[in-house]
Amino acid sequence: MFEDENSYIEFLQTLRDKKIYPFPHKGSNGDTLIKFATSMLLEALGLEVVPAPRQADVILWPGGNISMWRANIKDLKTLIKASPDKQLVIGPAGFQPSVFTSQALIRDISKVCTAIFSREPDSYSYMQKCFSPYGVRVELSHDPSLCLRKSTWLQEQKRLSGEQYILACFRDDFESASFGNHIIRYMIQYLPFLPSLLLTKIISKITKERRLRKISSDCRSPAQVKKYNAAASDFDTYLSTIRNAKAVHTDRLHVMLLSAMLGKKTFAYRTAYNKLESVYSHSVSEFAEVELV
Repeated sequence: MFEDENSYIEFLQTLRDKKIYPFPHKGSNGDTLIKFATSMLLEALGLEVVPAPRQADVILWPGGNISMWRANIKDLKTLIKASPDKQLVIGPAGFQPSVFTSQALIRDISKVCTAIFSREPDSYSYMQKCFSPYGVRVELSHDPSLCLRKSTWLQEQKRLSGEQYILACFRDDFESASFGNHIIRYMIQYLPFLPSLLLTKIISKITKERRLRKISSDCRSPAQVKKYNAAASDFDTYLSTIRNAKAVHTDRLHVMLLSAMLGKKTFAYRTAYNKLESVYSHSVSEFAEVELV
């Protein structure tokens, strides 16, 4: 954890004489959790945060999954173009090799980026190959949300916790399913965009429904199961819904992380891109009551 392997914190501490602008990247409630945790971390370290990039010496991308969403890559390119005189730091994130194949993109990032932190070993290994030749510091750390583990904020959330239901929170997008079949994976990768998207949604929906039926059948009372769409709620609802669960079944990374930090019995389900599994193995398996399904 951050308490033991704190290359990210050690690096941030070298920025004490800098003004930092945390970039408000787009994303889900999981990204909101990352940004919230990063804000608390910067405050705890006594670092100066400014409200606009023009006032900053350093622009900090807090982390998340930069390359999974096209909007993030677009924002990153815009950020580099608009702030060529600023130091860019990318906090602990996940990276998909299929995105970082453009040498032009790698060179553009390297012109302004001084450090990149990965939240799991696979991303770390790939980022080293991409950016180390350009002199960018690449380090392995943990998902930024985990810096909340020993916070007074988390202790308060634990105090408010309940055990009202069994929570079932699953994705229905392209990250959701371990498709389980290399032929289907191949078809999705090489089909045109729209047919690929349709096939992905169908497979994801089937996988989600199968998981929900299994969870309901395993419960003494199926009425105890609360189905929750984390992508369709605000952050306060997201937080309270996880906080009041007795147990949590999910394939969403930050639902797993928050549930684990709250001490809930957590069942983590495999995903299409090993996103959840890799963070689980690297950061969660030794401290939390999480079962990888």
